[in-house]
Amino acid sequence: MSRSATSRWWVLLICIILGGFVGVYLQGFPLTERYFRNFIDTGFDLRNVDLIVVNFGLRIYLRLNLGTFIGGITGVLLTR
Repeated sequence: MSRSATSRWWVLLICIILGGFVGVYLQGFPLTERYFRNFIDTGFDLRNVDLIVVNFGLRIYLRLNLGTFIGGITGVLLTR
């Protein structure tokens, strides 16, 4: 499907991100929430960063679930 090494990495990254989104979405349903729960959920939250001119907030989280894993496997299969 993809020929160059950089496009293969992009396909893999997009599949992992989309798999993560699908996993978080499927956590909202009672039938699938126990299968798609996060097994790694870490991050930090800076609610108020005040520089001299700019005031902003920053949240970065890493959530890995079954959807992320399935997206990664799908990405590997697509790049082959």
